[in-house]
Amino acid sequence: MRSLKDALRRHMEIPGPPVNFTNLQQRFQSAPANSFDALLIKMGPFKAQRDAFLFKNGQGGGWAISDSDAPAVRERLSHFVDEVVTFGNSQVLDALNKLQVNINFTGIGPDINVGLPDFMITEVANGVAKQYRDIVTSAIADNIPFRFGRCGGMAFAGLDFYFAGWPVDERFGTSPPDGGPLRDYIWNRLLDSLDQNGGRFLSWTAELIYLPALSRLATAALGSAAGAAAGPIGIAVGALIGGNADIFNLGGATPVLHNTQDEWPKLKADLDMEAARPIGLIYGNSRAPWDQHQVLAIGYSDPGGVLPMLIVWDNNDGADFRTYTIDFSGSELQVTQFNSNGVPTASDEPIKGIFMEDYTFVQPPANLKLPVILS
Repeated sequence: MRSLKDALRRHMEIPGPPVNFTNLQQRFQSAPANSFDALLIKMGPFKAQRDAFLFKNGQGGGWAISDSDAPAVRERLSHFVDEVVTFGNSQVLDALNKLQVNINFTGIGPDINVGLPDFMITEVANGVAKQYRDIVTSAIADNIPFRFGRCGGMAFAGLDFYFAGWPVDERFGTSPPDGGPLRDYIWNRLLDSLDQNGGRFLSWTAELIYLPALSRLATAALGSAAGAAAGPIGIAVGALIGGNADIFNLGGATPVLHNTQDEWPKLKADLDMEAARPIGLIYGNSRAPWDQHQVLAIGYSDPGGVLPMLIVWDNNDGADFRTYTIDFSGSELQVTQFNSNGVPTASDEPIKGIFMEDYTFVQPPANLKLPVILS
């Protein structure tokens, strides 16, 4: 049962009692405006033990993305390739235009700093552009891992059921459905999640993984162009590069850290007004954008002066929650995960980026509404 006590405990920013329905409704703008149940749903909390699916994402072979499913997933991400490739190539072009090298005119005059000649900029930029497109498109064309399930579909569908006020319990089973309306609904919500957020998954993965690769390609291409160039400019560029494999330092974990810092206040503000929000997780060891993860953020704590905490329902956990402590202080994001008992959980996939997803409520099909069992 939902209770006002639980809702007020979640919203510690609200002054203590007395509180009244009218003031709370004006603050949270729940609909319909005269419904106390709608207000409690809007305020939360989303309790994983009560509101989450009991089955786990990825359980069972019938739940993984099949060969027949894969084209629909690839299609969603392919829509964003041009945008990501254009951004990466513009980063290289900008870096080339800003690069200065020192020309030594021994016996003639003082050293001077000059920019790269246009022919060298064009040669390098054009030389790496196709290679970068190949990097991005091959990441999308890679085989979808068998372990990949329907994380975005479960996050979106789980929130749909919560906002609809429909129960989710053992009558849906403790194993992912191999077929039927629930499986179809979660699959369609997965596709919705990619339609709305696939571009960000691809661009953040590109920032973290692909741009550093492009940066190294551009450095090697510039070295080749310098070797073919005659005169002082070729010597100067060669000296600048030396044995360095990457002089541009594009992308990497630090820009993704800064992106996450920008997202954090937006996510907090949303959780102040909503019970939960889908978020995207970008992993440091994952090249394929669909190797990333989608979960529900269901609460946070950020008192200042200590590490902020984010509470999430991870659909890999079933009806349980976990907590992240988030450290923004270094050159890359550091996230430590704890299970619901407060025990640190080891992970092979370090989280290097977190963003708030776009989400639009969809009413679940009527044939998925379970009757309420009164205790």
